[in-house]
Amino acid sequence: MRQKIISGQYVSFENLLPEDAMFDGGTTAIPLGEPDEEGKRLLLKDEATYHREIDSHKIWGSAFRIYCSVLTGAFPEKAPELLEYHSCIDEYAFRTE
Repeated sequence: MRQKIISGQYVSFENLLPEDAMFDGGTTAIPLGEPDEEGKRLLLKDEATYHREIDSHKIWGSAFRIYCSVLTGAFPEKAPELLEYHSCIDEYAFRTE
């Protein structure tokens, strides 16, 4: 999934979301980032075996942050435009609540 994001292919945000247990132990997954102080890592679930519905702005934001972390790891210069996009979505979401 990481390679799809970096190469600009479509990735469903639902597939970026971790299960309720956000750390190690579960289905096939791709590690994301460095281990925390307890040695655990956030995982991206294999899109063929995992699906979670995005039903709120908060959940969308979580998926977008994961997407951004993968993309800016490869293309740090994209960070400002991604932050601006996120800000626009936040503003719209708060106006419609």
